[in-house]
Amino acid sequence: MNKEKQEINMSEEEKIFRKTKNWTLALAIISTISAIYYSLASFGLMQLRNLDLNSVSELSLVDKYLIEALLSSNIIIIIYSITAVSIFLTVLFYIYHSRLRKGVLVSKIPYFLSIIIIGFLGIGALIQFSNGSVTLQLIISIAMLIASILALSNLFKLPNKKQYEMTRIKEIQIGWKYDQLWESCMLASIAQAIMVAQQPVSSIKHSWDGINYSVQDHVGIRGTITFKDEIYIGAFRNDKSDRLSGVHKQAEEYFAHAPLWIYQTATTETFQYLLDNVEGNRKPVITTGFWGDKNGVHGLDTFEDMLKHGGCILARQMANLDVAIGSWAKYYEMSPQQILLLKSIYARLIATPDKKMVLNAEEIRMIGAVDEERKSSSISSFEEIGISWS
Repeated sequence: MNKEKQEINMSEEEKIFRKTKNWTLALAIISTISAIYYSLASFGLMQLRNLDLNSVSELSLVDKYLIEALLSSNIIIIIYSITAVSIFLTVLFYIYHSRLRKGVLVSKIPYFLSIIIIGFLGIGALIQFSNGSVTLQLIISIAMLIASILALSNLFKLPNKKQYEMTRIKEIQIGWKYDQLWESCMLASIAQAIMVAQQPVSSIKHSWDGINYSVQDHVGIRGTITFKDEIYIGAFRNDKSDRLSGVHKQAEEYFAHAPLWIYQTATTETFQYLLDNVEGNRKPVITTGFWGDKNGVHGLDTFEDMLKHGGCILARQMANLDVAIGSWAKYYEMSPQQILLLKSIYARLIATPDKKMVLNAEEIRMIGAVDEERKSSSISSFEEIGISWS
């Protein structure tokens, strides 16, 4: 049922893309069979070349003559060449299929040439073995031709690579810039570090691990934003999202059209905070994602979908500074003194973000930890953002 619903919701381009991916896999499998077949044939010919035919009493003179004629003909070079090309195409089509699985449309030119080559191999084999003596090769050749024609016809129905990716990537309409988002996440973390000294654990938790900021709430929404080299990468999971029912996207698919180093950073950094058990394996599970730079925010989702599937946990981080401060103050029920402290620490941190910051005695007094356990929690929270107690 979910699969049928998924098919209905697919655009025509996505359906064609899926067919291209499936026929690419078929071509990879056929190429594998062909490579194995020709590798065995090449091995057999090499063994024959090293064999002294005169020492084999079971062979008749006619058989010896036919084998010698075979070994002295150009067919050996042809078979060796086909073996090498089959192995090359096998590797190439598995690479193509791997990229297509990630949602990346491969370039048409090498794809076209590869299909043409494999088609010519099939035609050549049909001519060579048209007497029907090699049934397996005839079957492989016909399968090659059919798969080649179908894959090629689907390929030309798709737009070019750049056009296709532009239809997939959406510009998320948020005025985020790297500094603005980083500062908003820092503000949230400072507010938590102050208030955890007096209150039990709140329903929204913020934490930092180097360049990674993580946030989660009590209703099943969590996410991580990685800040690196003026680029930010966000991935979120909403446990109530319908994207987790039935067949859902792999985490990597949300970043398949991102620049390669962003995709790699998402895999090695961001995803590591969103791992879950999937059929006995630890894998990242997310329901939305985005990446951004000085030019804007990008992703596969619209702004509304991004919010719906987990991004809503950043509601306060999306607000301007005054609104965000007022919102955190209301959320934590901060006193006027605590609000002043929040503004003061935030201003100092933003002014010199690369400088080690130490809270003075007056600021520690204003935090007012109620006991040693909560004092320790506050110290740990501040240390995550590079701030220590004096």
